[in-house]
Amino acid sequence: MVTKLRIVRAEQGITQHKLSHLSGIPERRICFWENGFNSLKPHEKAKIAEILGRAFEDIFPEGV
Repeated sequence: MVTKLRIVRAEQGITQHKLSHLSGIPERRICFWENGFNSLKPHEKAKIAEILGRAFEDIFPEGV
């Protein structure tokens, strides 16, 4: 399963490690989300969307 987060992150050339560093979210949680496990909290999703400069709904179409 390829999540929208993985696509957007890769398009911007940002690694999971770098996104983890910028967001303060453990890399393991980002990896879990990208592999189809819902492990991110709404405020974490909002932080990632902000860092990637995209609307929340663009990256997380399933919502909170």
